[in-house]
Order: sequence, then structure tokens, then C-alpha cells
Amino acid sequence: MTKKISIKQKVFYLFYNIIGKQLPLSYMPYSLGSRHIRNFLVQRSVLFAGKNLKVERGAEFSPYVKIGDNSQLGQNCRVRANVVIGKNVLMAPNVHIVTTYHRFDSLDIPILEQGNIDSFARIDDGVWLGTACIILAGVTVGANAIVGAGAIVTKDVPPNAIVGGNPAKIIRYRT
Repeated sequence: MTKKISIKQKVFYLFYNIIGKQLPLSYMPYSLGSRHIRNFLVQRSVLFAGKNLKVERGAEFSPYVKIGDNSQLGQNCRVRANVVIGKNVLMAPNVHIVTTYHRFDSLDIPILEQGNIDSFARIDDGVWLGTACIILAGVTVGANAIVGAGAIVTKDVPPNAIVGGNPAKIIRYRT
């Protein structure tokens, strides 16, 4: 995503990270509008945010993401840059979507000094990402797919597939 974010978006992103991320979970009786405050800040700090988002406590995301309508970022999830999240996506707690990895081509140069490769990830409409799953760089999760808890997704997931394991494999299809 080559689009730059504005100063205004950067300010809202800063406020989210200082205040919004620390507010209580939405379902706690003492939350007192935490969800609405987080959503307000998120919608003003990313490239695109749809309507009726639900962003839980501790969710970390890059401002260079797009999030569709009715989607949920679960507690303590991590969403890196260049991610597109479709509509009606349910992201459970501790999900990680990774879009950068280290170069490792040269044996003469420490991996730490070889730089990074930036990639993307796409989560299509209606996907459910289970607790603590990891979506690696370059992966597309097809519409209405389910990624099981703890799965590590290294390849594209077809629409309507249910995947699980490490590396994630197709268990069956939703019918």
C-alpha cells in the first residue's frame, strides 16, 4: 500500500496506542464505552475502516491496513502493514498477521543486517481466525474460511475451507 497517512491520522494513531489500547475489554461491566472510544480512534487512524467495527483491548495494528464493515480485531491481536481485512471477519484473541520477514540469502552477512522483505496479507469476507493463529506474509485467506486455533498458515487458504495445524492443512470444506 503506497498511500501515505496524514498528520491527523498519525495523531489519532498515537492516541489509540497511548489511551485506546489500554481501555477495558468491551464486555466488562465497567467498560463504560471503551469499544466506542477504540472504534472512534481506529476509524480515524487507518487507511480504511468500515462501519460497525469491534476492536478489543490490546489490539495492535499498523495504520497501513484496510478493515471492512462488521469486522472484529480480537484482544491482543497483531496486524502488520499491507493487510486488507474484508467484511464480517471474526478475529479471536492473539491472532498475528505477519507481512514482513528477514532476508537470509547471504551466509557472510548476519541475518539481522540483511534487511527485510515487505509483503502483504489478505483476509477475505466472512473469515473466522481462531485464537492464536498466525497468518504469514503473502497469504490470502479465502472467503468464509475458518482457520483453527493455533494454526500457522503458510499458504493461501481456499474459500470455504477449514484449516488447522502447523503448517495449516485443509481439514474439510464448509457446505
